[in-house]
Amino acid sequence: MSDQTDVHVDDIKLPKLQVATGIDLTTASTHNLLAKRPDETTTTFTGTLTATPTDGLIEFEPTSNDFDQEGHWEIQAHVILADGTNTRGRVAELQIGPKLV
Repeated sequence: MSDQTDVHVDDIKLPKLQVATGIDLTTASTHNLLAKRPDETTTTFTGTLTATPTDGLIEFEPTSNDFDQEGHWEIQAHVILADGTNTRGRVAELQIGPKLV
């Protein structure tokens, strides 16, 4: 038997997520990750920029209760730049596995 999911509901130590936006984030006033849970409800995670905002990367370090539902999650970057440009990135998918007990 093989388990293809590396992240499980309520895991204590989760891997850092890194999302490439493809744009320079130097002037970004907002850099969030929008998430849709398996039950179709949504939440917003506050991202941080890497040391080099020109690389366009948003990072998020989840805590144990952020991914609280088993199943298919969708994640999307949301950025607002200083000039008012409001943009969203491509939707990424994340599978959260069950916990045994």
